[in-house]
Amino acid sequence: MYGYRIITLLLISLLFIPSLSALDYSVSTQTSQLNPLCPRETGVFVDIVRNTGTAEQAFAVASTGSAAAWSTIVPSVFSLSPGESREISTYITPRSSASAGNYLLDLLFNSNQSTSLQHAVRVKDCFASRLSSLETEKQVCPGQVLSYEATLFNAGEYSEDFLLQTEGDIQPMISLSDDIVHLEKGQSKKVYIYITSPKDSGDYAFSFITTGSSGKTTATLPFVLHIAHCYDYITYARNGNAFNLCDGDFLRVPIAVENKGTVTNLYRLQLNAPAWIQLEKDRLTLLPSVKDTASLLAHPPYGTQGEFSAPLLVTPERGILKATVPFVFTVRKCRNVQLTLPQTQDTLCSDSTPRTYNAFIKNTGDVAETYALTMQSPSWVQSTDPLFVSLQPGQESPFHFRADPELNIVPGIYAVNLSVNATDASRASASGKQTFLLRVVDAVSCSKPVLESKENSIQISSDASKTIVFTAKNIGVESGDYIFSLQGNATSFSRITPNSISLLPEKNTSVYIYLAPGPQTSAGTYTLSAHMQLRNSTILSEKTFFVTVHDVRAPRGFVTNSTSGLSRFNGWISRLFTPLPENRTFATPKSQNATQTSSFNSLRSVLLPLESLANTLYPFRYYILGTFVVLLLFLLFVRLGLQELFISSPEERKEEIIETPKEKPKRIISKPPKRKEPAPTTPPLEEENILHSENIAQETEKSPEEKKE
Repeated sequence: MYGYRIITLLLISLLFIPSLSALDYSVSTQTSQLNPLCPRETGVFVDIVRNTGTAEQAFAVASTGSAAAWSTIVPSVFSLSPGESREISTYITPRSSASAGNYLLDLLFNSNQSTSLQHAVRVKDCFASRLSSLETEKQVCPGQVLSYEATLFNAGEYSEDFLLQTEGDIQPMISLSDDIVHLEKGQSKKVYIYITSPKDSGDYAFSFITTGSSGKTTATLPFVLHIAHCYDYITYARNGNAFNLCDGDFLRVPIAVENKGTVTNLYRLQLNAPAWIQLEKDRLTLLPSVKDTASLLAHPPYGTQGEFSAPLLVTPERGILKATVPFVFTVRKCRNVQLTLPQTQDTLCSDSTPRTYNAFIKNTGDVAETYALTMQSPSWVQSTDPLFVSLQPGQESPFHFRADPELNIVPGIYAVNLSVNATDASRASASGKQTFLLRVVDAVSCSKPVLESKENSIQISSDASKTIVFTAKNIGVESGDYIFSLQGNATSFSRITPNSISLLPEKNTSVYIYLAPGPQTSAGTYTLSAHMQLRNSTILSEKTFFVTVHDVRAPRGFVTNSTSGLSRFNGWISRLFTPLPENRTFATPKSQNATQTSSFNSLRSVLLPLESLANTLYPFRYYILGTFVVLLLFLLFVRLGLQELFISSPEERKEEIIETPKEKPKRIISKPPKRKEPAPTTPPLEEENILHSENIAQETEKSPEEKKE
């Protein structure tokens, strides 16, 4: 806008430029000086322009200078007749952002000639405030509440809002009575500053600051606070804060409290610790510069072990400074004993020899001690050592007890409970316990033998040999000595190796039976029972199987066995429906004599082959029976002929059977002369079949003439 005025003034001046050089108008000032102005306050300069010429003139007025931006000229363009004059008013209104200071205003008058006029403008500070206080320093005790009084005065020309605040190290401890204060021009107000003094002694400084809402005035008032040593004190443990002691020990810990302040004070002591740590007294009243002692009493009970914290809190009655003294008590279990068992269980036979077991008592504490050992056990378990023992720290002593089970003891599990305790007051903690388990089994299960073999029947030629492998096991709980023997009608051509063995519990070995039929061995089926018997006992296990001997000298299809096939088939059918366990362990009662034992073994040699075969074929008995019936019928029809079976008379069939050897003499095998031998033990079920076979053989040896007679 200022630029447009200059251009307008220059244009008007060009229109009225005369050819003469003399100034034909005059400019004078009616108001030469203004009072200092506040921002946004208005002042006016009045100037007079007079036309001293003989012709009418046009004028243009413009302003320049540092105050020109705040000025307004009224009027700025006008005309004057000769001798006529005009007042020119220039208004000055400083902006609100104008800073206090001196400014210049230049007025430029243009007609046919130009001239200027200068005015001075002064802007004053119209926003101001002052802070004052009668007491800016104070001395108080720690934790005391105090206040300062300060006066705020509005020294500006306008009413204003003032923001109040503080700065300094203790600013969080300060509060003000007012946060914002509104003051008119020349008005003042008292403001109170409240402080809770720090708990630590020393000097603290802070400032009280006011800021006007105009943003042009700020006032600061410094304060100093002196914290005296009114309630200072010290507390400490004379012998340190960490202690190491044994369970059951007694310990006194002295604690000193000294009043370093300027007033008499009462100090309360509070302990946060286990129940076995107590305070001798819980309060002390001390004059200035006086100290006193309180004590901690520590008495951990027996068995206490570990690290325990016991902080002591000291609280003065006057002042807010509290003190904490930490204590740590490490308690060792100095009285301790350890009872160990190298073996925690065992198995015995009811008739076993006595056994001795070990236990070890060790003093694992830090002091010498005497211990008592108690044992709860069956009557047949007794200790062999004294029940009291004295041991130094780290020393170990063995303790022995012996188990001697009786023969009639009931099998089962028996517990031997051992406990060891100190004989003094520490017995509640210095103790140890262990349990030893004894499993008692009966005599049969002690060294129980078992014979096993995958073979139940053996096929062998009369001029061959064969070896049968058995597995002999000891499934008992003790080692055993065993002897082996063979029974049955196959013992004449059988040998067993070894004859005796020793086996540990749960161990096994191989046993071999060598079969080699001799020249006197007839073709047929024999029984053989292998016996494994515990030495000096009647406990045994046996395995029975059939040995079938084939005579390689007989023509194919000729039966040389003394027992007919039909008889053996009938006996097998009778046994087919009676399943019994294949392997059984027999224990002959001690009251039996030798004769009874022999009869018992003979009966067993007969039953066991039948039991083994019945167990194997029992699930298929009906299928096998039907199959053999069909095969039997088929053989009868082939052998005798279907027509002869239904037409021929019994006499004709008998003659045909007698004449059969004449037609096929080559198939007749002469028997060697008989010699008297002990008859083999045969099962009762097969005795009748054997006799029947011998009769048929005798008839075969007779001549046709003898048969006719």
